[in-house]
Amino acid sequence: MTRFPDPLLAQRWRERLERFAVSDLTIAEFCRLEGYSQPSFYQWRRKLADSDGPETARFVPVELDSGDLCRPHAGSIQVDLFSGHLFVFFNRRRDYVKILAWDHDGLSI
Repeated sequence: MTRFPDPLLAQRWRERLERFAVSDLTIAEFCRLEGYSQPSFYQWRRKLADSDGPETARFVPVELDSGDLCRPHAGSIQVDLFSGHLFVFFNRRRDYVKILAWDHDGLSI
């Protein structure tokens, strides 16, 4: 979920978009009456639609021992590396960590 620098402003735009949804006005008419530009309307509608998705942050631990790594496809796990999730890897002693993430320009470790 996206965090906004000013949550109060984001909340005001949510309320504004709800008012628009129940109005019979066009976007141009609504923006003129509210005193906001159409590009601002479209930008906030896109931002809030992207942030209000059903996706919630969660941590799913998966532990593999060295025997699991030697057997191909035994208990295989399929993940989408491009989903925006963080993939966290610890060594056996848990004193090193690697985090793999997709940043829309490539994978980062």
